[in-house]
Amino acid sequence: MKKKVLTGALAAREYIHFFRDPIGCMRELHQKRGSLVALGPIAFGEPTKLHVLAVGPEFNRQVLGDPAKFRTTGQFIHGPPNSAQRRIRFGLTRMNGPQHKQQRQLILPPFHKKAVAGYHQLIVELAQEVIGGWGPGRRDVYADMRVVTLRIASAVLFGHEPGDAYRIAHLLDVWARRNFSGPVWFFPINIPGTPYNRLLKHAERVEREILALVEKRRRDSSGRTDVLSILIQARDDENRGMTDTELVGQATILFGASFETTASTLTWTIFLLAQHPTIMGQLTDELDHVLGGNAPTREQISQLPLLERVIKESMRILPPVPFTIRAADEDAIPIGPLTLSHGTRVICSHFLTHHLSEIYPE
Repeated sequence: MKKKVLTGALAAREYIHFFRDPIGCMRELHQKRGSLVALGPIAFGEPTKLHVLAVGPEFNRQVLGDPAKFRTTGQFIHGPPNSAQRRIRFGLTRMNGPQHKQQRQLILPPFHKKAVAGYHQLIVELAQEVIGGWGPGRRDVYADMRVVTLRIASAVLFGHEPGDAYRIAHLLDVWARRNFSGPVWFFPINIPGTPYNRLLKHAERVEREILALVEKRRRDSSGRTDVLSILIQARDDENRGMTDTELVGQATILFGASFETTASTLTWTIFLLAQHPTIMGQLTDELDHVLGGNAPTREQISQLPLLERVIKESMRILPPVPFTIRAADEDAIPIGPLTLSHGTRVICSHFLTHHLSEIYPE
């Protein structure tokens, strides 16, 4: 029987491998050890805590479908207590139970179908503005997609005015990337000049900038349709709104969810189309037939079935978020042959599930 719990040097090697190449590490563990494998404990880790890789629909359903037993947990650096780093990372995806339910009620209005439809023309105009600046020659597709989605995310979330919105979006982009810096993870030492200290200082600047914009929107948010303005005015069933700290946390999470993931999806879709010229030709024919060289209207989007299938298949093959993490919120939770203690991290990989031959034999 293959060993299900790796400890000591074996676990340490896999932790290092995971940080350098998470997809490669998970794929190798799955191939060599099976659908359920645990790492830890190791000498410098928590003595009783495991990190468990669980692969496949059965484990996905058990872990992701039972929030009472498996709570969400963040992937960003925690930061010291009462720090800006800790506050700005605390959005909807970090909440559980009644708090999650209450905040979800407040955050939904700008994402209702009618509200999203209202952003259509703005998104079209911003995309055309960026694309209009492209000329003949080789392009860095990922860089281009980041520019497009950064412009759109900043305008939809924070407002279309130049200045504040784009500056905050850029600060959030830098903050997110610094959270995954190796020196920050391995040497979280808060002394001047260290990468960790620079991350904490940058988080303070992000918080100040968003709070300043919140205050500006509180003074005048009438008639505004950007997401931040809608969240400022939102009230739950008991007429409670969001605090400034909650607004900062939700703005941070929404930006992360809307910017980098969309840029990655667009990039991978273009990459896959370039490798499948027949499909690209069929898609071009569909776009020409329905759109006639124009930008799509809201009604025309539903008339592009091949485009929808292409995007969905792209997200299956190369999902922009390859894994998610949950933490056991009870003791003695059985999962396969293992029993999880409170706090055990469980990694569910969308990427590996999407490539299981028993589900997708082709």
